[in-house]
Amino acid sequence: MGELKTIFQKKSFAYSGLISVQGFYRAVMTWLTENKFNPYEEKHMEQVFENGKEIVIEIKGDKKLSDYAEIKWKTKLVFTKLQEQVIEKDNQRVKMFKGSVKVSTDVFLVTDHDKTFEQSAFLFFLRTVIDRYVFKSYVNRAVARINGQYFKFQETLKSYLNMESFR
Repeated sequence: MGELKTIFQKKSFAYSGLISVQGFYRAVMTWLTENKFNPYEEKHMEQVFENGKEIVIEIKGDKKLSDYAEIKWKTKLVFTKLQEQVIEKDNQRVKMFKGSVKVSTDVFLVTDHDKTFEQSAFLFFLRTVIDRYVFKSYVNRAVARINGQYFKFQETLKSYLNMESFR
């Protein structure tokens, strides 16, 4: 693996109220797919406690920006104190959960992801010089783009959760 630059770690937000776990999961996967992150579920764990169910889902994805740079995206969904509730929506009974969700996201920028410049010490030195002086503006633009994408991701999920509370 090439150089791994942390864009942000543990950037998170939380929500409490009525939640459709399937719908929220679908919203996350849809957003990542639409933005070409090739998402896959790395971890899915469910536990039942006295005060409710707990679900932990870890979703990862990566997006190739160019032959040189790639974005690694990791989102962790932690649903806690989920208690099943049946509500009536449009004259139909719908199963939802009352509880809370915490969404935590880590994003990394990987340069030289195909290890082209790690074949010899000279190429490694050359990569360092190129990163520092030639590709600096490219990396800065990529970081700004990633921050913008995270903002859109967060707003999409927050609006989904707010819509769920008004349905």
